[in-house]
Amino acid sequence: MTKKLRDFYFKNPSIRAFLKGIDKRDEKYIINVMKNIDMEAGERIIRAGSQEQAVIIVAGGELVAFKNDENTFY
Repeated sequence: MTKKLRDFYFKNPSIRAFLKGIDKRDEKYIINVMKNIDMEAGERIIRAGSQEQAVIIVAGGELVAFKNDENTFY
């Protein structure tokens, strides 16, 4: 694991809040099963109508979400 990822998992306040109250063993398991995916600008993460079961954490950059019935972002 790179230093940047390690710092993100163990020092980022949002990740620490997400994992708050979880046993250390379970926390280690969650961190080990997380997948690090680099996305290019403009790529879709989840397409409309898909049945994804995931937690998406944006570590850098920004995420723009579009409503299904309109082509506007919020």
